[in-house]
Amino acid sequence: MFKKLDAAALVDTEEELKKRYIASVCDLHLTYARRRNTPESSTRLQQWLHSTFQKDAFAWCMVHAKCVRVPASQVEIMAMTKISRQSISEMVKHCLAEGWIEVFCDDTFIDKSQAKHCKGTLKYCAGFELMQLAYKFVERHIKTTEDTFMNKNWDDLMAIRRVRSLER
Repeated sequence: MFKKLDAAALVDTEEELKKRYIASVCDLHLTYARRRNTPESSTRLQQWLHSTFQKDAFAWCMVHAKCVRVPASQVEIMAMTKISRQSISEMVKHCLAEGWIEVFCDDTFIDKSQAKHCKGTLKYCAGFELMQLAYKFVERHIKTTEDTFMNKNWDDLMAIRRVRSLER
């Protein structure tokens, strides 16, 4: 019923599909790099988070914390981003002052003015403006990738991997 597939041909095909997918990922990252380096009509938040890789990573960490509904402490942010405690502390201070992140005492939302009175662990997640920026990013990402081969290349790569797994 099924003809035995040539294992070497499957490996070669998978390698070619990997290269196509990598090229698609490169195209996507280059699109984002161009967007990062074009400051026209950027908000203060966008300019701030695009200014360094660490700030960008910190912002994604805050968005993640909001999306999974688990605010993150500075220690947890450090673990997720591999950014120093001092840098995290400075980013937290800046973002709290700007209103870009929310603060919690343990798991209870508090006003930023009450943070110094917290007897538990201060935790943080994205505020409204940062989340709006994340939503806009997702919409741009969908539009950017829907007209590329990125999704098709991913589907092709996963299909060949499923076929190869049947051969084992």
